[in-house]
Amino acid sequence: MRISFIPIYDAQSMCQGYNQAIAQSTAKYKVYLHQDTFIICPTFIKDLLSIFQDASVGLVGTIGALCLHHTGVWWDSTYKYGRVIYSSGDGRWREYYFENQEASLDGFIDAAVVDGLLMATQYDIPWQETYFKWHFYDVSQCFEFHKAGRRVCIPSLDAPWCIHHSGLASLVGYNDARDVFLGLYSSIMEKHRIVFHNEFGQKKLNYRPSYIPVPRPGNRRSLAYVEYRILKLIQSIFQKIDPLGKGWSVRKNDIY
Repeated sequence: MRISFIPIYDAQSMCQGYNQAIAQSTAKYKVYLHQDTFIICPTFIKDLLSIFQDASVGLVGTIGALCLHHTGVWWDSTYKYGRVIYSSGDGRWREYYFENQEASLDGFIDAAVVDGLLMATQYDIPWQETYFKWHFYDVSQCFEFHKAGRRVCIPSLDAPWCIHHSGLASLVGYNDARDVFLGLYSSIMEKHRIVFHNEFGQKKLNYRPSYIPVPRPGNRRSLAYVEYRILKLIQSIFQKIDPLGKGWSVRKNDIY
C-alpha cells in the first residue's frame, strides 16, 4: 500500500481545500485531517480498512452524534459517541469518551454526523464550498453522504485514534453557517435526527444513552474517579433491572 500526504496551504475554506485535495489524488481511501489533529494509533490504517470492507460505509469519523439535535450542533445531541484526546489550549488534556450499550457488534455504529477533526472516506463526494467555509462543512458533508445512500459511521475504539490540539477556535461566521446548514438540509433533517441503523428504528423512543465521560485520574481517590465509579455503578444497576431500556422514556426535547 502506498500512502501519500497532500498538504493544502492558504485554502480559502475547508471545503475548497478538501476539494483541491480530491483533484490532486486518485486514492480510493482519503483521510481529511485538521492541521492540529495527530494520529497516535499504530493500527489506524488497519482499523479503517477493516470498516471500509463494508461497501455501504462511505464516511468514518472518530467522534460525533448518532442523531442530530435541532440546532444542527452535534455536541448538543443526547446521543454522542466516540472518543478523542482533546486540548482547547488551556494546557490541559482531556479524553472525551462516549459509549453506548447498543453499539454494533461489527465494531462500528451508524451515526448522523461526525466531527471534522478527522473524516475518512472511500468514495469521493464534492465538499459544498459554495455554502461553507470554516464551520458546518463537516456536518454538511455527512448529510451529502446520507443523500448519496452511503453510511456515516463511528468505530467502537478501545483507545483513541488521535489527538486534537485545537487551541481556541474562532467562531466568526459560525451562526451564519449554521443558518445556511439548517436552510439547506431542513427537508431531510427530520429523518436524520433519529438513529440511522434499521435495528434501532422500532426503539427510537426507548433508546437510552449510556455514555459517561471517562476521567484519567492519576490518583484513584480523586473526586473525578469516585464520581465516575458511582455513575458506572448506577448504570450497571439500571441495566440489570431494565436491560432493553423499555422502562425508560426520552423527552421530546432530548431527540429534537
